Amino acid sequence: MKALSSVPLTILTLLAFAAGMLASALKGKKHKNAFFSGVESPGEITTPGQTGTEGDMLLIRGMVQHAQDNTDDSRTQGNLTLEANACLDPATSLGPLWGTFTLENPGGKWLAAWIGQKTARGTVIHAMGYGMGTYKDLMATWTYTRIGPDPQTPLKIRGFIVRNTQPNSLHEKPGSNI
Repeated sequence: MKALSSVPLTILTLLAFAAGMLASALKGKKHKNAFFSGVESPGEITTPGQTGTEGDMLLIRGMVQHAQDNTDDSRTQGNLTLEANACLDPATSLGPLWGTFTLENPGGKWLAAWIGQKTARGTVIHAMGYGMGTYKDLMATWTYTRIGPDPQTPLKIRGFIVRNTQPNSLHEKPGSNI
């Protein structure tokens, strides 16, 4: 019985040791996030997608639209192809949005998934994507914001890029840790 009472103490000691080892391993040089901001200009809708209703909501599935992102980081500017889906109130056109996008430029491309909400105050979209080409091993997040209901009003962009593996000088932006 006495031996069993020492098991929790032994487990706690091993956990503390493992946590200390992990902390020591993670103390190496950490890379900073590379923040960016800019504007997205909407382009033409090339595929309207399918519309239908579910209950009293309007469903849009598979709409494809082009857009142009202009940011202060060349890695996150370029041409986008967005696939959008929505579940909207037919009277107000408000509700949740979701989809994917591909952002391409001469350096490579980003593959991203996004979710958002269209409200009476405007639209907010959050996206996360992974890089390809020279952006391989990088991950980025974007927040797109539009004030007001007009879908042709440009969206403000804020985001950051992080490395999702060990550094490799081929992927680093000059003058940054990413």
